[in-house]
Amino acid sequence: GFCCNVCNMQLEGVTVTQNYATFVGAGVFVIENSVASVIGAYIANNVVLLPVASEQGFGAGYFAQTSQSTIQDTTIERNIASIGAGMQVSGGSVTMRGVIV
Repeated sequence: GFCCNVCNMQLEGVTVTQNYATFVGAGVFVIENSVASVIGAYIANNVVLLPVASEQGFGAGYFAQTSQSTIQDTTIERNIASIGAGMQVSGGSVTMRGVIV
């Protein structure tokens, strides 16, 4: 999907679907002091699989670490991971309005 590292990212009206990753953040992956604005997005059907059979990783839909995120009017659904399939947030600040997870 999207990977943002030390950046200012704006996703507006974006569809992020059917992405696959082996460890973290198949849909939207925001790390290390980044600022992300996600408005009117559809994040669905993303899968995170560890490189070990039948184990799943982290943050299939939306993964944020030490970052500031604003998520508005966004649908995050049908994502597959063992931890944080819809959203996984670690050490960051997230503002959500009208979000369906």
